[in-house]
Amino acid sequence: MSNKQLFLPSGFPRAPLGLGIGRYVCQLQRVTLKFCKNHGTSRGMRDFIEHNLVQYAKDNPGVVVYAKPRRHKHPVIVAEYLNGGKHWMDVANYSRDDITKWMELVRTQIHNSSAMRLPTEKLVELFKAQQLNDSEKKDDSEAVQEDSEHVQRA
Repeated sequence: MSNKQLFLPSGFPRAPLGLGIGRYVCQLQRVTLKFCKNHGTSRGMRDFIEHNLVQYAKDNPGVVVYAKPRRHKHPVIVAEYLNGGKHWMDVANYSRDDITKWMELVRTQIHNSSAMRLPTEKLVELFKAQQLNDSEKKDDSEAVQEDSEHVQRA
């Protein structure tokens, strides 16, 4: 019997290089919405496609969205990321609002199995803290320059 569940994964939470520093690159490459035109479990997915899909595609021009009807199957969201990872989610009997929330989560997550996921808010806080530290260093260097100019004048 293994005691692997007793230990936490090693390492620190990591974000891919470039995220939070400089410009943001959305990691989501493609989303496929699979649904049934008649089955009751696909009602929320059909409502999302009818009312929200066009706006979602306009808001996210870098994400390719496919709507794929299939007969007598549960609705599924398949997300494909830049690093080659795939995330598959069964959304049977979900409402339109629930699917909207899941689509937003799929868009914002990184999906890197080797790194732990940092929430977007945490990345923003880390970036702001880094900017504050950089500005404090600049203020310190300016104070040193002013002191050295004062000493040279005296």
